[in-house]
Amino acid sequence: MATVPITLILILVTILASGGLFIVFLIGIARIERRLMHSRKKLSDKVREKTRAEAVLRHTLNEKEMLLREIHHRVKNNLQIVSSLLRMQARRCGDEKTRTVLRESLTRIQAMALIHDNFRGADDPLGVSVRKYFQDLAMNLFEIYSVNPEALTLECRFDDISLTIDAATPCGLIVNELMTNALKHAFPYDRRGNITIEFTRRDDEITLRIADDGVGLPEEFTPETSETHGLMLVKNLVENQLGGTLEIRGNGGAEFVIRFREPEYAKRI
Repeated sequence: MATVPITLILILVTILASGGLFIVFLIGIARIERRLMHSRKKLSDKVREKTRAEAVLRHTLNEKEMLLREIHHRVKNNLQIVSSLLRMQARRCGDEKTRTVLRESLTRIQAMALIHDNFRGADDPLGVSVRKYFQDLAMNLFEIYSVNPEALTLECRFDDISLTIDAATPCGLIVNELMTNALKHAFPYDRRGNITIEFTRRDDEITLRIADDGVGLPEEFTPETSETHGLMLVKNLVENQLGGTLEIRGNGGAEFVIRFREPEYAKRI
């Protein structure tokens, strides 16, 4: 029997061993591919599930936004009906004091109606633009009190601020009361003048300033000593609704400065 060279045996063993390792390598690759395919399928399923959930969430948010806008629209319409009734009653009323009370109630209701109208048309259904709302409110008061724009001018300075309805409602009523007070008392006998509205923010503090250059306030004036309930309403709104402070100055006209921090909507839910 011929002797097989040791070198040939070693070569054959090496070839066989290499083939075995290659097969093991292929088996390992196949297993990795199966795992990758399984992971890819799970990831694809999760992506589809997340996409469906986001679509449902967007649909729900759109429905809630539409519902919120519809609520604002209906509230505004109801307030406008009340405004129309008050306006008709004021026209028929022969007593001047009663007519004045009805007119003041009318301006307050219209101030609230404007809030809901602005919320309904706002890009953000949870916030209203200060600039647009107060300009609309001021123009509405000028129309109600038949202000001559050549004799009395309005100056507005607003930062880019949006308010939630929790803050916009009392702020609107405050502006309404102080502007009404100025239009009724600050410029008698067609006196010329100017009314200024400022709404600014510094850090988390908001400042609302309403001033006029009319006849001014009596000495030692306070809301408690006022002959009307409007300024007491302003004081209560500032302190109880906004949790802020009211500063009154009477040099060379009248100036009211309100400072507050807007209540966080999430804390009011």
